[in-house]
Amino acid sequence: MKAERNNDEAAWKAATALLQDFLKLTEEISTLLTGEVDEPGDVEKKLDERAEIIRKIQGLNLRTDDGDAGQEVQKHRWLYGQLLEKIEKAEDANKKRLSEIMQQQMKQMRETTRSIRTIDAYNKQMQEVEMPDEQVPLK
Repeated sequence: MKAERNNDEAAWKAATALLQDFLKLTEEISTLLTGEVDEPGDVEKKLDERAEIIRKIQGLNLRTDDGDAGQEVQKHRWLYGQLLEKIEKAEDANKKRLSEIMQQQMKQMRETTRSIRTIDAYNKQMQEVEMPDEQVPLK
């Protein structure tokens, strides 16, 4: 029974530490998203790190029954819940920012398309207009 409690405590402690790392990465992603995303590789790297943390947490045996949960287990569960709430808020903000970035990119693509069409039309018109080979002197 005591060994089981120690295992539970160790699992919840490890999960809480991993979740703190996850939150830190989420906040770093948020910081990257608020600036110009010149290096999408930075965001991808952090997303890969988060995916690894998720795999580690899923590998832990986190028991949720309150039967013999000791005080330490309860403390880590509470902290785990608090971290999940913070992560959820950060994720919501990141989703909103990503949506804004996508809208900006779409607007920029539309403007670029319009510019290309204008340049193409002008170029086509210039090719259609025949220029005289010799200039006629003005009187």
